[in-house]
Amino acid sequence: MTHPTPPPGAPKPPAWLKLAAVLKAISILAFPVAVIAAAVMQRSVLLLGGFALVMVLIGAIQRNATAAALGQPAEISLPRLITGFALRFGAMVGLFIVLVGIFALFRETTLARGLAQIDALLVIIPAAIALGADLLSRRIFGTHVQAASESLQAAMNQAAGRAPNTRNASEDGEIIEGEVIAPKPGED
Repeated sequence: MTHPTPPPGAPKPPAWLKLAAVLKAISILAFPVAVIAAAVMQRSVLLLGGFALVMVLIGAIQRNATAAALGQPAEISLPRLITGFALRFGAMVGLFIVLVGIFALFRETTLARGLAQIDALLVIIPAAIALGADLLSRRIFGTHVQAASESLQAAMNQAAGRAPNTRNASEDGEIIEGEVIAPKPGED
């Protein structure tokens, strides 16, 4: 598989954008990696319910933070949370069963019958990683977007303030679909 190469002289994404994207990927992949670890450690299937519940709670926290950043109320509803839980739980159970089946081909596999202290760590560690990586990604991205927005606003204000005596194209005529139509002689 070949990857498209950018044309020579094409701008490269800034390092902060790459870091924010990597942190977001880490945030997304924390729980699938935890499911793989649970399968390798032969933990109980009950653990997957804990993973799904924590993932839904983290998603609600992220939606709330995004809504607050946009200045809008967060819309978190019970049916949405239940659907999110069911989808995540189903996906993790599928991955877990496939992995345990593959491991059973090569060794004797006996799953734990209940939850233990190690299971709490298996839930807390990926949750902390996901929340931490998401928080850092949001801060990095938010800081740079805010700086870019402020510099763009300053440039627009400077451009508007620099030429106060120039006339706007719409004062010379009518603008229809982006085209300036000159006024007829004698019209004002």
